[in-house]
Amino acid sequence: MFFNRSKLSRYGIVEEENDMIKVHVKKNIVYNHKILLPVSKNGKKVRYLFNDINFGDETVIDGSNCDLFFNNCSFTQSLKVSNANNIQMENNKYFFYSFANNFIELTANEIVIKDNNFTNISFAKKIDEPTVNISLIGNSINIENSVICSEYGGNIKIMTKNLSMRKTTINSPHILYINADHISTKNSVIKASKEIKIDNSNCSFTCAVKSPVTIYNSIKLNTTNSEIIDLNKDSLELLKARMQLLNTLHKVEINCNRKNADTLTDMQRKLNERKITKVLKKGK
Repeated sequence: MFFNRSKLSRYGIVEEENDMIKVHVKKNIVYNHKILLPVSKNGKKVRYLFNDINFGDETVIDGSNCDLFFNNCSFTQSLKVSNANNIQMENNKYFFYSFANNFIELTANEIVIKDNNFTNISFAKKIDEPTVNISLIGNSINIENSVICSEYGGNIKIMTKNLSMRKTTINSPHILYINADHISTKNSVIKASKEIKIDNSNCSFTCAVKSPVTIYNSIKLNTTNSEIIDLNKDSLELLKARMQLLNTLHKVEINCNRKNADTLTDMQRKLNERKITKVLKKGK
């Protein structure tokens, strides 16, 4: 056996498979708010399964390039998971309060959010109206049948190479920022009370959008706060044509400015030469 079973067994029941080690995490291990998970030394993938666990306030987990699956868990105030290979969130609950620094921050190679609602379920939320910031960062992010929501205050940021959304709503009370090379959506909508900004290098975004200000690839779209616009392939083709036109006009403007500057420089040089000629003539 090439991995330290006794070290992993401190965290829960260990199962060894051909290419993977599974650890069913014990409930009492999460009483330590900051959790550093051990990783296998023999190249096997380690998957930590968190099932039906009530996490304490301000949970911080170092994923150690492992897979972390959270199912039917509850989180209070904040959750930060970093350095993971895979994070999967399914059917979890969240409690946020106005006196706390509330946030969800997930960083991994792959993030999967399925049947998960980030809406605050605290009974006092209508009185507190807490601010919650949500950040998802990974090479691949897949969101299905879920609600990514910050109700009363806060921003939402999603940064990835590949973003997939199915039957999903993303709703930010302030600013929603999405940076993704490729975006695939189906039966989804994104909303923001202040502004939506999308940077999408492949121009593959097709989704219903609701926001008073929507900026797609540096182009401000004509939207209002009371309507949902549907960005489809035809409208994106128009946007790409508009972007190309704007880029062409910008290049023309630069060339004109450069030519004008050269002309002014040439005229200034000629004027200076005339002045020198007159001075020389007077000297004779």
